[in-house]
Amino acid sequence: PCIVYEPLAVRMLRESRTFTLGAVVPTTRYGYDKLWASMICAAVSRGYQTMITLAKLRSPDYAEQIEHLLQRGVDGLILFSTPELSATPIYQELKTGQRAVVFVEHDPHDEDFDFVGMDDVASYRLALERLRTLGHERIAFVYEQEGVIPQAHQRRLDFEQVIDEYGLPVLPRFYTQCPTTAADEQVTDTVKAMLQAPQPPTALVIRGHRRSLRFYHALQAIGKKIPQDFSILNLTMQSYQDMRLQFDSIHSPVETIGETAVNTLIDRAEGKLNKARHQLLPGQYIEGETAAQRR
Repeated sequence: PCIVYEPLAVRMLRESRTFTLGAVVPTTRYGYDKLWASMICAAVSRGYQTMITLAKLRSPDYAEQIEHLLQRGVDGLILFSTPELSATPIYQELKTGQRAVVFVEHDPHDEDFDFVGMDDVASYRLALERLRTLGHERIAFVYEQEGVIPQAHQRRLDFEQVIDEYGLPVLPRFYTQCPTTAADEQVTDTVKAMLQAPQPPTALVIRGHRRSLRFYHALQAIGKKIPQDFSILNLTMQSYQDMRLQFDSIHSPVETIGETAVNTLIDRAEGKLNKARHQLLPGQYIEGETAAQRR
């Protein structure tokens, strides 16, 4: 027998919904093409369409794009959290309104919202297990600026927790905040100071592809060979399959994050959920060419 699908316009009138999901994603970040694709596929499989728009995370445009999507009557939103967004009237409107909202990657730490992201603690365990197997014990951590990325401070605390679990040195000088906009000289000076310590680290765990590239080139500039003299392992959305330089990495499950976020958003919009969900998904270790046995 033929299957007859109910026209979208009929569903919209009958249920007073648009069956449309909105998302505001960053404009200048690696790996989000896979996030978009997984979101679209998951929405289509549930009978929804998507409206995806772009905006820089820390600009006023981000809140404006949210407002535009709300005006178009989307049933729910997938967003990224920033301190600037949480201080806007639109954020308070989302907290008190009836529109479904799911945050991804940047956790707002707000009990009123669902969140889907990578499990940082589990990912650090994967990274440290790999580096310990290679003989590294003094492992430094490079991460986002606290006060700029909402969860940066928690990410450092989580790394310290895992370092402590493995009985490795927990030293403040092993932790470095680095904006992606830092000058090359600043990154080089940071690397020099790190390596001039009496017992310098022999490996780096770095959050983000661009930071990893910056530190990789800074180490090379002062004569260090990677991975012969120094190992690097990063946490990233970037796939290195088609790139010349393949970092050892813990790869974010970006496709699963997108799919999970959409399914959570639809369940929330359809009234199938009560309490907000905080879902953390494990990353996957990908072997590359930037980590080696300590000499």
